[in-house]
Amino acid sequence: MIPISSTFTAACSHLNIRETGLVLRFLIRFHGNPAHPSLSLERVVNARSDNIWSARLNDETRVILKKEGESWIAVYVGLHDDAYRWAMTHEVGRHPVTHHWQVVEMPVVAARPVATPPRARSVLARFTDQYLLSLGLPESWLPVLRPISDRTEFDHYLDRLPDEVAIRLLDLVDGRQVELPTPVSSDAPLKDLQSVSTGLVIVQSDRQLEAILNEPMAKWIAFLHPSQKKLVEAPGRGPVKVTGSAGTGKTVAAMHRARHLASLGHRVLVTSFVQTLCHNIKRNLHIFCTDEEMERIDVINVHRMASEILSQADQHWTALSENELLELIHTIKSDHPAPLDSKQLLIEWVSIIEHQGIETWKEYQSANRSGRGRALSVRERREVWNILDLVRQRLEELRQTTWEGLCRRAAALLPTIRSRRGGWLYDAVVVDELQDLKPQELHFIARLAPVRNLFLAGDAGQQIYPGRITLNSIGVDVRGRSTVLRVNYRTTEQIRTFADGILTSTVDDLDGGTESRVETRSLLRGSNPVIRGFQTRADQYNFVTSEIERLLKLGYSLDSIGVFARQSSNLGLLRQRFNQAGIPFFELKKDQFPQAPAVNIGTMHRAKGLEFKVVFVVDLDDLNMPNQKAITSRADHVMREEALILERQLLYVSVTRARDLACLTWAGTPSRFLTASG
Repeated sequence: MIPISSTFTAACSHLNIRETGLVLRFLIRFHGNPAHPSLSLERVVNARSDNIWSARLNDETRVILKKEGESWIAVYVGLHDDAYRWAMTHEVGRHPVTHHWQVVEMPVVAARPVATPPRARSVLARFTDQYLLSLGLPESWLPVLRPISDRTEFDHYLDRLPDEVAIRLLDLVDGRQVELPTPVSSDAPLKDLQSVSTGLVIVQSDRQLEAILNEPMAKWIAFLHPSQKKLVEAPGRGPVKVTGSAGTGKTVAAMHRARHLASLGHRVLVTSFVQTLCHNIKRNLHIFCTDEEMERIDVINVHRMASEILSQADQHWTALSENELLELIHTIKSDHPAPLDSKQLLIEWVSIIEHQGIETWKEYQSANRSGRGRALSVRERREVWNILDLVRQRLEELRQTTWEGLCRRAAALLPTIRSRRGGWLYDAVVVDELQDLKPQELHFIARLAPVRNLFLAGDAGQQIYPGRITLNSIGVDVRGRSTVLRVNYRTTEQIRTFADGILTSTVDDLDGGTESRVETRSLLRGSNPVIRGFQTRADQYNFVTSEIERLLKLGYSLDSIGVFARQSSNLGLLRQRFNQAGIPFFELKKDQFPQAPAVNIGTMHRAKGLEFKVVFVVDLDDLNMPNQKAITSRADHVMREEALILERQLLYVSVTRARDLACLTWAGTPSRFLTASG
């Protein structure tokens, strides 16, 4: 077992590939024999904390370690002088009151003039020192935070404190209820510290260590944060819904929930709508799951799961695209009167017939059509049904269906399969990106395991595919078991604020209500997004290329940069420009990941589920975003309005893939979404 601090992985993220390989070999060798002469282990004399040691990585670089009993915790790595300076300016160890693990940068307490005008009341004035210490606030930070009366100034310091402490202080000054951390004993073993602290992880294998060191977002994936821990370890007393804006840790909580259940011996399905996202989740699960845990976890996207169920029952159906279904509807409609045109009939099929699982005239006659934009009389409904029933019959004959129909048929087979197996297919199901599922898809997934063991994570603000769900309508009751995550761990406050401005202040809560986004905060601080317009696309791409070259010189790796456009056709000129500049790039496609370091480029839809230190979103002119074809191809004004919302949310998803820097560019007239976001 190799204990490492989140500050160590953060320092490793600045190393190149060769240096990361040296760190991996060093840690394995060190924990095999800390006394080996080649490691040059020595105590740091002027360190801020006790038992801080330095070991030699190579001629220029040192690893800083904290000795806890017989254990050695890696806390930092850097060039010789930088590493020693770090050791002298950081408190490392257990908090004096909670005894939780902390690594804290020592603050600089500025001297205040003796004669100053009366200051406004401190934001912490109502709270005693002892209470603040009981929240885990480092004692050295009391004199810094105590005098602050300006909320913006106060928030500025939060990313320099341990995450769990910063979250409690945020809640405190916002007037929300704060739960005191449970203290542990001063001599609690490291495994107990790991369970209560966000900045410490005990690596179980060399493979896991290698994955953590090589992942650009290792801290985000491997170190679970306090607002997620309760969700992960809660007993299964009913279905759980977890929502929150981009970067608040829903996917991370979902992955750790799957691991927790697998560690208890349960068979777990992790699923989502997008196959690429499932591949990404599976790749990340390997970072912190043991081989035994991974054997109990299946990561399969919804449609593939439905296909496997149908195959088990020896039923073979072909899923049609919307264009293929439209062609069939148009052919049948040509011989029958109808109050709706072919595109409107397609929407009627997709949003009413498929969503509600309608198979008879009686069911369609009484079906709820609210939100369809046009009411139908009984006679008109009958005319519509005459056509759609023929469509249904024709599909049956051809053994064809839609993807949602595939899930409906698979769900109908589950009772028989359960009976044959003598039990459920899974003990628990974890769903990510819940908002992208349609009713029949979720109905199917929710019946693969006992309903009490459902973990459903999503954000309606990140929905990029048509269709709406309400959990209660398919028999999933999450009352009293819904959580909104409000702390953004991935993106800076500047990026979060800008991205939230693209959307409205409230979004669908995925269960028939709404939830506010105004209370979300990020603990990270950074630069404002770069928003630049150009005369021509060539000028725009020259700027993007030169910016990437500048970032690479600053030390950013190729694979930490993503470039996204609304359509693949927008990327042609950019590919040429990258080739001319000698910038390696990898075009993101379904089920594929780069095999060598390269800038990732792709459509905005490919950004789903990915994270980068820097993101460029290009060609954001008002013809490309919103995409005019996506709007005008819709059958009626209701569908066009929905398409406009999805376009807005697609831009939001793309921007929020960035951790440190987001750069948005266009040529000509900027997108109305950029104007609206300020």
